[in-house]
Amino acid sequence: MQSLFQLISPLAFLMFSGAFLGLHLAGRNRPAPLWFCASYGIGAAAFTIDIFRANLPPTLASLLVNALYMTMTVAFAAAIALRYRGRTPTGMLAAVGVGGFAAYLATYVSTGDVFLRTLAINLATVAVLCVGIAQMWGRAARPLDRIVFALLVALTAQGMVRPLAVGLVLDDPVTLANYTQSVLHLTLHLVVGALGIAMAMCLLVAHSLDIFEDLGRKSVTDPLTGILNRRGFEDEAALVLERSKASGEAVSVILADIDRFKAINDRLGHAFGDTVIAEMGALLRGHCNGGRIAGRLGGEEFALVLPARLEDARNLAEALRRKFAAAPFVVGGKEASFTASFGVASFGAEDALTDVLARADEALYLAKEGGRDRVACESDVQVARLEGALDKLERRQYRRRAQRSDAASPDEGRREGRRDLAYAARNSMARAMRGAE
Repeated sequence: MQSLFQLISPLAFLMFSGAFLGLHLAGRNRPAPLWFCASYGIGAAAFTIDIFRANLPPTLASLLVNALYMTMTVAFAAAIALRYRGRTPTGMLAAVGVGGFAAYLATYVSTGDVFLRTLAINLATVAVLCVGIAQMWGRAARPLDRIVFALLVALTAQGMVRPLAVGLVLDDPVTLANYTQSVLHLTLHLVVGALGIAMAMCLLVAHSLDIFEDLGRKSVTDPLTGILNRRGFEDEAALVLERSKASGEAVSVILADIDRFKAINDRLGHAFGDTVIAEMGALLRGHCNGGRIAGRLGGEEFALVLPARLEDARNLAEALRRKFAAAPFVVGGKEASFTASFGVASFGAEDALTDVLARADEALYLAKEGGRDRVACESDVQVARLEGALDKLERRQYRRRAQRSDAASPDEGRREGRRDLAYAARNSMARAMRGAE
């Protein structure tokens, strides 16, 4: 019955090993689950042999079980390091693990005292677990991770308490027979199993949350450039707009469009076109600091929302234009460069995101019409509209004055038309300035 009760731990460890393997297969870019899989799989083997060690030669059973426990602990510490640091301190773990097990072997050969042997192997595993604690230190950001850290500390503490319990509870002399058949051995066995199971459950949930968060990030991230896609950009920009309305902070948007991109694709191929798009994405991603948000709206069109007034946003757009034009590309063994046009607009008190994007798009169109490789603001659009209106009014007034046969003279008619034009220009300019403010 005792052996059947002890089988709970190895069966649970084997089940968790399979679960971690499934997580690894679901996200191959995450190596930590594979190391957890190996750790719990080795632990299941160690628990099983420990339960049935009476059927093996004592020396073989002791060495094999403790070697498996040490290997399990090293694999677990490596998995912890990969999860929370992104890398494994291979040299340190190898030195601590091999050194600790060598100390245990020396103790095993030199003495038959079970207490000293227990002390040696437990201090070795504690040293390895301390490496895991050091790797996790300061990295447990989420409550679930903090629970894992607490369980890891508890597992390390029981490794230090175990030899003391053996020395205090068991009657002298402590032998392998009375130790393995004691209630203390069963209790310690179950404590280790329970801590391991609790950590496995927390780690499985934490890894599952990581996968869901990763999928969420991928759903709003453009894979070619690494910046937000249109959906992600609009969601984040809407939040920025809401905060700016509450705080009164000025916010502007910059639209960028790579010039003659269709010709680039047609002449150099879509793969090279992707390179040009990736360069623009990298340029904008490098300027996503201080509350700025960059996104690829589609094709060769990009956007950047930033907490800045219109003039400051225009200066940044000009700097981006120069940097992109200076970016070197290699075409047919020769360096080449490409350009982009930029449109800039600022949020008004009652603007929705679509409103300011529409104005920035108009400014971008004006930059394209003006010869490309330039920056235009919404105020430039208003001036262009005013100039167009004035030009149209001047032509209409001129035709009207020329057709009026009852005017005092042709020169007088033209002077009267110019006075009308000047009055209309002053009114239109005042309206444009109020809109820009």
